[in-house]
Amino acid sequence: MFKIYMITEPQKSFEANFNRVMELDSLKYANQIGVQIRFPNFDERDVFEFSKRLKSSVKNLKLLINESIDIMEILKLDGVHLKSRSIPTQIIKKYLSSYLIGKSTHSIDEIEDFKLNGGDFVTFGPIFDTLSKRGMGQPLGIESLKKSLNIKNIPIFPLGGINSDNIEQIKKIDVHNIAGIGLFFLEPFSKVEKILSDFLNKKKDL
Repeated sequence: MFKIYMITEPQKSFEANFNRVMELDSLKYANQIGVQIRFPNFDERDVFEFSKRLKSSVKNLKLLINESIDIMEILKLDGVHLKSRSIPTQIIKKYLSSYLIGKSTHSIDEIEDFKLNGGDFVTFGPIFDTLSKRGMGQPLGIESLKKSLNIKNIPIFPLGGINSDNIEQIKKIDVHNIAGIGLFFLEPFSKVEKILSDFLNKKKDL
């Protein structure tokens, strides 16, 4: 199971996303990285072609797709990421048990429910303020993240507003996974690589 989870940035071009994914694929710890292909409101045919290109190019990363089970099966991707109100997890697991199934969660109860129904991992957030999620209300915060970690035997990926300024707050608690969108795009790749490497090695700023 991967520890770092990049979600594509729909505000960037397909080409910019492709280039960033390939940079991640070149890292020595690329086998610890998963990528969620997510382009809401885009033409499904364009998303398919982008996914196909990634599948034929990536050597080390795990590739998952948001919601599109048909694309996952056709291209034999590694899994699918579900929204909070998707097809029931147990139904997907019954017919597609060989694929990874992740889900977006926003509460402890949602994590528990997904775990009981056979899900493989969750994103949990937003942890910090992020423009794309301001309509959801206040960020969950570090304390909620700490509470979520009491749920065992399912990987939890904190998500939402994580950047180079606040990642130390994440590293100070017992978090082994991390997810993001802007985290992978707001900095030059050399800085992104250092942030990720330090996270995997749990290096904390003094």
